[in-house]
Amino acid sequence: MQTKIIYRKPLGNPDRKYRQDRFIIASCKSWGAGFQEEAEDVRRCIQLCKEIGCDLTDFMWADPKLTEECIMACEDFGIDGVFQNWDAFGGFQGAKGAMKINLENMRPFVELAKKYRRFKGYIVWDEPLEDDSLKAAAEQLQMIEEMDPKAFLYTVAIPSYNASYTWENNLFEGYLRRYAEIINPAIMIL
Repeated sequence: MQTKIIYRKPLGNPDRKYRQDRFIIASCKSWGAGFQEEAEDVRRCIQLCKEIGCDLTDFMWADPKLTEECIMACEDFGIDGVFQNWDAFGGFQGAKGAMKINLENMRPFVELAKKYRRFKGYIVWDEPLEDDSLKAAAEQLQMIEEMDPKAFLYTVAIPSYNASYTWENNLFEGYLRRYAEIINPAIMIL
């Protein structure tokens, strides 16, 4: 095996503070079935993500009660994590989520996040669909960036195979443009 180093400047939106300074191999939803299992099961999932070579894992839709366990497991196993806290912020498409940040729950979550080296960011919104959820995601992203400027703020666009905006109905490109213009993400994630 040969190691090659490719030097480049960090990636990121000039309007945002976060910069991705390295190539990342990530895992999505790194927890057991339904995220309702014991903390040991969650820890094992995180350990396995690290063992297979992931640099980062996310905890999308995670039960806020077990999120702290996940943060601690990321610290213990040496893998970065991005986290969501449904009690404070974030959403999924237009079906679930909070259109406004619950500052009473958000402030302690940010303070908790700042204590840990492996806490890399916040999952602000998963696939905001219509303009109201796009605007809510953008507003939350801005507020969280002000609270924790070094963190990665994760939002992801809907996939092209969704039912509403597809390549086939010629609406996907328009959706992506609205997503990019309204949210103005640090890094475009599809």
